[in-house]
Parts: sequence; C-alpha cells; structure tokens
Amino acid sequence: PFEQSPEAFWMKISDDVMEPAYLHDDLILVDPVITHQNNDDVVILDARDNSGFGRLRKTLSGTYLETFNPKYPNRMRLLDESVLIVGTVIGLVRQFRAMA
Repeated sequence: PFEQSPEAFWMKISDDVMEPAYLHDDLILVDPVITHQNNDDVVILDARDNSGFGRLRKTLSGTYLETFNPKYPNRMRLLDESVLIVGTVIGLVRQFRAMA
C-alpha cells in the first residue's frame, strides 16, 4: 500500500516509547534506502545490538533520538558515531479491532 524500496521491511512496535503517535503492536514500514532527514521517525541499532525507535533531531550540539512518551524522564538520547540508522519509517498500519 506504500511506495517503498525492495529492501523495506515491516516491524511490529513492542514498547511504548513513542506513544501516543505509535502504539504497542502497530506495524511500521521501515525503508533503509530512504535518506533520513531531521524530524524523520527512524529505527536505529547501537554498538551493543540494541534497537531503538524515535524521532531524529539534529541540532548544533549533536544528533538525538527523541521519544514521545512523557513517562520516560530522559526523552532525548544523544547518538554517537557507533549508532547505525537502520531506516526511515514511511508507513504505519494499526489494527483497530481486537481479534476474537
């Protein structure tokens, strides 16, 4: 349903760091070919193979990954050179009705 590269993949949201914009069990379409820009939602992988998801924020002091959920006290994570931006979120599918 979305224009994407052949390398694009679907990923299920498994946490609440981006609520209310993205909910647990939402499916996001991530495209590794698209060049990410400031304010894009991206998926990252750090040097310890921990994945992350958030809004990319580029400032004069560095590049950050912002999470939306206010219950997390540190919502801006500074990204160092070891962090790989896996891809840019280009689509979202949300199931509105629970399966019986």
